[in-house]
Amino acid sequence: MKNNVVKRRRDFLPIWIKFFTIFFLFGGLLSSVMLIVYLFGHKPDFEIYGFNGRTNYPYSFFVVFLSFALNFIVAYNLWFEKRKAIYYAIVNAKIGIAFCLISFFIDLVNDKIMFRIEILFLLLFIFHLKKIKENWESFNYQK
Repeated sequence: MKNNVVKRRRDFLPIWIKFFTIFFLFGGLLSSVMLIVYLFGHKPDFEIYGFNGRTNYPYSFFVVFLSFALNFIVAYNLWFEKRKAIYYAIVNAKIGIAFCLISFFIDLVNDKIMFRIEILFLLLFIFHLKKIKENWESFNYQK
């Protein structure tokens, strides 16, 4: 934001959220390709929140795929400045935290202690989104 003039909702987002938005836009598209590969009998190797698409846990591939798909939807809403994008992003971040905690406890049961660093980013993400939520939702484009 230069000179505190906001011309679009995206200007409320810091650079690190814009980076992850673009990352998850591409990640969501790539996960669609991975779904097609999976349907042809191969297990692609991709991971999110501690869940790996190649593990033999029941439905782990679909948890990873659905997580990327949800992140893609949120990224799309943020990038294209939809009014409810912040609400969806906060819900998505809370789901991500829940997945990280589930992953942590699964690892703990398997005698591994692995703290998920994603939790810290998700908490920072929620904190920043709550800070800009009112401005984002009340923003009106001026011509």
